[in-house]
Amino acid sequence: MKAAKINEYLIIVEDSDDDYEITLAALEQGSKPDLEIFRAKNAHELMSILTNQTYLPKLIIMDLNLPGQDGTNILAELKENSLYKELNVVILTTSDHHKDAELCELYGAKQVLHKNIDMDKFFSDIAAFKKLWF
Repeated sequence: MKAAKINEYLIIVEDSDDDYEITLAALEQGSKPDLEIFRAKNAHELMSILTNQTYLPKLIIMDLNLPGQDGTNILAELKENSLYKELNVVILTTSDHHKDAELCELYGAKQVLHKNIDMDKFFSDIAAFKKLWF
């Protein structure tokens, strides 16, 4: 059984190479979190990372719109699993629909961040996010 100890790594679940690189650059701007960063492109890759690590990640940053299984479905499955229900999951989305954010929060997302087209705003939002989490 996986220990509930939190390790100093995070997982970014993002299928878009461009969005992943922008998110990574925003995370690394200024004071870089002292964490190992893993990437998953879909639910299968996320579960592979989780099952192959000894400890749980400090945080999962997950895109809402993923191929195959979307972020809300993955979030719901994580929260139903006794091994993963306490994971800190933050959702990244381009959606402006309040219902999407409400659904993510209902399924246990700790925060919902908007992928802003304005890069300065996005980097500013990620800087504020880092102060909260790291």
